Amino acid sequence: MPLHRCGGPAERETDTMDTFVDSSWYFLRFLDPHNTEKPFSHDAQRDNMPVDLYVGGKEHAVLHMFYARFIQHFLASLGLASHKEPFKRLVTQGMVMGETYRVKDSGRYLTKDEVDFSVKPPVERGTGSELVVTYEKMSKSKHNGIDPKDVLEEYGTDTTRLLMLANFAPSSQRNWSKDTFPGILNWQNRLWLTVSEFIHMRQDKELQADAPLSMEEMQEHKDFLFENRNFYLRGATYNFLYTNQLSKIPKEMMLTEEFEKSLAAQIIMLSPITPHLASELWAGFCSVATSPCTRKDVPLLEQRWPEIDSEFGLPLFCRIPGKDPCIVKVPRSILDSMTVDTATAHALANEEVQNCMVGKQLIRTHLQIQPGIGGNLSFRQLDLNRTSRFSPSTSPAALRRRSRSPAEPPEALTT
Repeated sequence: MPLHRCGGPAERETDTMDTFVDSSWYFLRFLDPHNTEKPFSHDAQRDNMPVDLYVGGKEHAVLHMFYARFIQHFLASLGLASHKEPFKRLVTQGMVMGETYRVKDSGRYLTKDEVDFSVKPPVERGTGSELVVTYEKMSKSKHNGIDPKDVLEEYGTDTTRLLMLANFAPSSQRNWSKDTFPGILNWQNRLWLTVSEFIHMRQDKELQADAPLSMEEMQEHKDFLFENRNFYLRGATYNFLYTNQLSKIPKEMMLTEEFEKSLAAQIIMLSPITPHLASELWAGFCSVATSPCTRKDVPLLEQRWPEIDSEFGLPLFCRIPGKDPCIVKVPRSILDSMTVDTATAHALANEEVQNCMVGKQLIRTHLQIQPGIGGNLSFRQLDLNRTSRFSPSTSPAALRRRSRSPAEPPEALTT
């Protein structure tokens, strides 16, 4: 095509679409990547959309999610997408902050080599200037970045990953400090010792013959293991504490099936975070495991995620206006399939809930169930003991009805 000014030959640039447009529907293409006729088939997006969980940083997610939702609504308006919203849930991961050293007077950022740590608080080396020590977003200009290569060479990938994920929610900001590594290393060592003792106890026939626990004590510890295993399965982020519970159990309990199930659950839950350590532990564990619940023929990373036992009581939180939530324990086999009616029946059979309901009339209930986790049952009530501030003739409803009725002339003007 000729240029409009000089008339010379030119070729129109067609690659002008913003990259955000390309990245705003990639999740749809992933569902049907080999389709050569269309971007994605209707059946593929209908059966698999919307995306269950969107994980992204706050800065990126703000714009990308806006464009992705815009494109999805557009495709839905054309009948190409069955769902207007592309994502069910959003998790914005927290930022890892690095320690910074800034001269208080000038605001200049210093490297660690420029800081004198021999005094408390630290000062600028050479000048003795006072410093402001804070945690900020890692950047080269602030000299607070961490070289992953150095950390991995010193501690390994498993320990580093465990440090990043331990004791923090995925969306929480965390301050990077090497001072926390000793605690992580000690925890891994305790788990290693627990598995080693388990193997030794299972192999040593003399120790097995000397088990001094009575039947009552054995049952007490079995109940303890059952409760703790299911409790920590329910909140898997707490599985690090679970090791401490296992270490408190008498060695004789290592011969029981309940302990074996508990230790297997601990190792399996650990495997996504520390696959190398967990695989070593699993190999030793399987060498002496005897429970039919242990699938020794399946590699660790292909094991099913441990599930809460069907008879374990999960919390049903009953929320009544003006009262603290009442917790009713319901077996998982019942809670997972609860309806509003069955949940209400369980709640009203609880004495604590009954006491909170005295003098109140149930208006409506709302139920939310998270299978294997728990449930929330919300009540709306009318308090029968509360006297109305309005008489029947002056209530807001009566006044509204009166305002809508035809106006009557004043009595003095009537004929």
